[in-house]
Amino acid sequence: MGWVDERGTPEEAAELGLPYLTGNLAEVSSITHKSLQGWTIEVDQAPCDARIIAPERDEYDDRSAAAWRTFDGRVYMERPPANTAIALTLAAMRLQADSFFEQAW
Repeated sequence: MGWVDERGTPEEAAELGLPYLTGNLAEVSSITHKSLQGWTIEVDQAPCDARIIAPERDEYDDRSAAAWRTFDGRVYMERPPANTAIALTLAAMRLQADSFFEQAW
């Protein structure tokens, strides 16, 4: 682990194998599809939202995740994400967090 004290480019981060954030939906979608083969990815443009849906799920075991709206209609945030790339990134982060932490309910 280390500290980088200057701005880098996505290309430089990729060369070092580091994660980076991007506003490019095509890049985020490509990375997500590679990481979660077989999962369904849905992106809404207006309002911006994204869902990552587990390939095998039932009412007792559903590892799907969303950026803004939950599958039962509740919302995680007051307003939707600013763009679709951020929405998909948030959904992926929620999916990852859910796999490490027990549900509070």
